[in-house]
Amino acid sequence: EQVRDALEPAAADVALAQGAVWVAAGTLGPWPPQIEAVRSFADRIAERAEALGSATADEREAEANALLDEGVVTLFDEAHRARTALRFDETAYVFWKSGREDDARTALALADAFRAGEAANPLARAMLQVLLAPVLDKLRAAGDESTAAETD
Repeated sequence: EQVRDALEPAAADVALAQGAVWVAAGTLGPWPPQIEAVRSFADRIAERAEALGSATADEREAEANALLDEGVVTLFDEAHRARTALRFDETAYVFWKSGREDDARTALALADAFRAGEAANPLARAMLQVLLAPVLDKLRAAGDESTAAETD
């Protein structure tokens, strides 16, 4: 509340892009949803990797993107969005107290985006990309492995 009284949030689109950069760089997050839900979704990605068989790299990338989109909607439910918003409020306070007002404004905007239910945003997607990177990498690379095996 103190930081919100002192500062206005940044523009949402700019904040979401910056938040995605922070998450990709490991500066913040990824603050995962319930671990069982994440495990279940990761298992689903692994199953899709096996089912794709000899799919092309483009088909595998399209599948990875579709699964990420689905994961954002599925895993960032109302409760997780509320927890994530609170984390960004707390982050805004820390930034503000550290003299990083622009970053604090960004964090406030990110909290507002999650609180407003905007789960399908580049930041939520970046969080899942980092969190699920090992299984997504396997899905993307599986076609490369079968192609390499065929040429050996």
